[in-house]
Amino acid sequence: MRRLAALLCVTTGALVTGAAAVAAPAPIPLTLITVTNMLHTPEFVAVEKGFFLKHGLNVKFVHTQTGAEANAAMESGSAQIADVGVTSVQAAREAGLPIFMFVPVLNDATTDVGDSPLAVVARADSGIRPDDARSFVGKKVGLVRGGTGDVWLTTWLKKEGVDPKQVTYLNVQPGDQLVTIQNKNVDAIATWEPFQTLILDTMGSQAVLIKRGGPILGYTLGIGTTDSYAQSHPQIVQAVADAIAESSHWVRTHPADASQVVTHWIPGLSAKVAQDAIRNIPFDPRISGCTARAFAAATKLLYEQRKIRAVMPTDQQLTDRFVRRTQALYPGLFGDLKPIPASCGR
Repeated sequence: MRRLAALLCVTTGALVTGAAAVAAPAPIPLTLITVTNMLHTPEFVAVEKGFFLKHGLNVKFVHTQTGAEANAAMESGSAQIADVGVTSVQAAREAGLPIFMFVPVLNDATTDVGDSPLAVVARADSGIRPDDARSFVGKKVGLVRGGTGDVWLTTWLKKEGVDPKQVTYLNVQPGDQLVTIQNKNVDAIATWEPFQTLILDTMGSQAVLIKRGGPILGYTLGIGTTDSYAQSHPQIVQAVADAIAESSHWVRTHPADASQVVTHWIPGLSAKVAQDAIRNIPFDPRISGCTARAFAAATKLLYEQRKIRAVMPTDQQLTDRFVRRTQALYPGLFGDLKPIPASCGR
């Protein structure tokens, strides 16, 4: 009887082990080309806190500094998904990379002009004055040419009646912006979080915040993939959307902890700067009519500024079908967000 009981235990154990193996398949490997800044905090949290793994994905990062670099890396075929933005999708598609955004990371779905993570800071001795576009005339501004800081600052200057040709733009990558303004190679820096907060924290009274946000530009960043990959792997794309929504909820409800996590991924970023910067960044994965309008407005601006050759339909750049599925499956992940106003539409 003891031998039979032991045999039954071994057999039952084998069956349980086999059932568990079937129920928990190995996570699917996936490469994400990410831009190394705080605007992508939910991506870093999703890896470190296991949200990607929870949704069956083993995500590895390829790090870049800008959306343009992410597009170039995606075009090489080394990754399945990549960070994309409201000002980078159009350029990518025009260049022959048929990519679109399927889940926002940085976003505020309640407005089409949410741009609080964008700012311009200047040296205190530069002569540039807060909220005074005219004071930029004859000055040098460091920014990523063709990037969101470029589009945002150019739009503001034009709105205030200043010809951007009266301002000298120097191409300065995010990782070089602090030392560039410290060395007085530029008078100001137009950039995104956490780089303006880093400049202000490091330089103290020697730097001044000139303008944060606007509202000037609807600023949305998220994760995108190609048309063909989404068609052939819809379940994987859906799993990414689900994981990002869960991670974004955790970031919103644990901002101090999220600030600590992001310091593990951005070299030289202190917890103090991260905690100050995260207050300016909305992490809303919903896609509303306002989100779509932000894309349409950005496309128009890029065309007017001759950064793209033609205006393309918004539905080629953005889709809500995956996020809406996430909202149906996991409504609790969205309960803390502000309701989308009727003015945004569907």
